Amino acid sequence: MKTTLLCLAAVVATTALTACGGDLDAHSDPFARLQAIEVDDAEAAGIVRVANEVSQTVLDVDIGLDARAAYNIVHRREVFGEFKTLAEVDAVAYVGESALEKLRAWALSEGYVTPAGVPGTVVNGVIEGSYVGLGILAVANQADLATLDDAVGLDARAAAAIDADRAARGPFRDLGRLDALPYVGVSAFSKLAAHAEAVGLLPGCGDGIVQAFEEACDGTPDCDETCELAPFCGDGTLDDGEACDDGNAIGGDGCDASCAIEWVRERDNWANASAFSPEEAGTASYFQGSTTDNDVDYWAITVEEDSHVAIDLWLFEGEGCVRIDGALFAPDIRLLDANRRTITTINAVCGRHDGPDLEIGLAAGRYFLRIEGQDVGNGWDYDFPFYTADYKVDFIRTPTAAQ
Repeated sequence: MKTTLLCLAAVVATTALTACGGDLDAHSDPFARLQAIEVDDAEAAGIVRVANEVSQTVLDVDIGLDARAAYNIVHRREVFGEFKTLAEVDAVAYVGESALEKLRAWALSEGYVTPAGVPGTVVNGVIEGSYVGLGILAVANQADLATLDDAVGLDARAAAAIDADRAARGPFRDLGRLDALPYVGVSAFSKLAAHAEAVGLLPGCGDGIVQAFEEACDGTPDCDETCELAPFCGDGTLDDGEACDDGNAIGGDGCDASCAIEWVRERDNWANASAFSPEEAGTASYFQGSTTDNDVDYWAITVEEDSHVAIDLWLFEGEGCVRIDGALFAPDIRLLDANRRTITTINAVCGRHDGPDLEIGLAAGRYFLRIEGQDVGNGWDYDFPFYTADYKVDFIRTPTAAQ
């Protein structure tokens, strides 16, 4: 679809930023000037992207806008936010037909305009949106008639048809329009593709421009050599070499910036805590402490949204549990609600084992984990008058919507 901008440019005393565009200077006709430019939807979106994303220097020096237009575009988006439509760009003072044509040319040459054809459609054996398809379009848009005829080697009638259609309707945005021209078919596509590769017009991974059909990224730190997003610490996925990944690269929340576990530790080991003055685990997933006979620890834990929660306790025989007369003693562990009422008890086995000790659905809110050392009585070896149960807890929350 074509967009036609009809701007009645006037000198407005209140603000230069809202004057209708048109390469105006201080001595312009103060009454009105009518301008019109036609662009298709993809080009309009590309121009808006350029106006929103490039610097004032690029607008002024590289694209070649009037310095006042470059300044006003950047100033306008800083004051009022990003441009939403081409009309908003055109309304900036000193942006007129010439400026819009320069912005369109830059958008086309620098990959800001998405091909109009449906990515994945096959035309003459070439996939729309592929590197080869984009290369064919680049040659069809940039090569003059003589180049199409001689260097590319097209049938003279095909070359003339491409040149004439381009002059009449503007740059080719999709392979279907090119294929619809007389004398343009499989052979012409093959020659256009070969010429694109020969003269460096064939895009590819590593050129810094993301071609959406072929690539997930290009040239960014999280992008691998095949232009796929490489796993990284903070992507929320537990990858090889990571002990944890909580979706950010911020330390102090139980998983540090290198995706190594950082344990929230009990402030005072072997001292009774209170349900009304608990240890604060917050949203951390990993915390640890110690208990002895009749020592009670309370951990206050936050679940930010309805989640599936997996609780895994590390209790190590010889450290986390004690064996007396053949019997193993582990701490008494309970999950409490915000009112300190028991939701469930957790039967944590001694030692580290596969799988969580408890899996449960919890609504968003504040919870408590109560861990109490068991009283093993007085009939035990004099040389072993007490024991400590060292524990570590994984409290992993997975939002219910992600299940």
